[in-house]
Amino acid sequence: MTNALFDGKVNVIILAQIWSVVIEARLQARKIDFICEILGGQLGAIRYSVAFAVVGTTADFTFLKLKNALRDHTKTIYQDIENSKESGSWFKLPEWFPVQVLDEEALAAKRAQEEQFLQQRARIRSLKEEES
Repeated sequence: MTNALFDGKVNVIILAQIWSVVIEARLQARKIDFICEILGGQLGAIRYSVAFAVVGTTADFTFLKLKNALRDHTKTIYQDIENSKESGSWFKLPEWFPVQVLDEEALAAKRAQEEQFLQQRARIRSLKEEES
């Protein structure tokens, strides 16, 4: 079992600490008052270091948990697809969907209904022509 902090990823905690040390070294070496005022001195650098460490650790932990949850979710999706392929109904339109794939009996019933409708329309036209 590998440690979550050292599994080949860049550790944000270490980067935050290095950043804090670099800033402190620059402050001590150059004695730049402006940067001291921005960071708030040594106490400010410690505050930034702790903030980056907390945010980085939280982000790392969250990404690890989300990765596992996403992996589980994709597994269930693939299993559902495989199960539906085995049952023969890989893609099924909902009943309310306006476009439906009809089988032979439904197609024959639909054609008969259309023919009946066309015959009724032809009768209505012939009646209108007789009246005029």
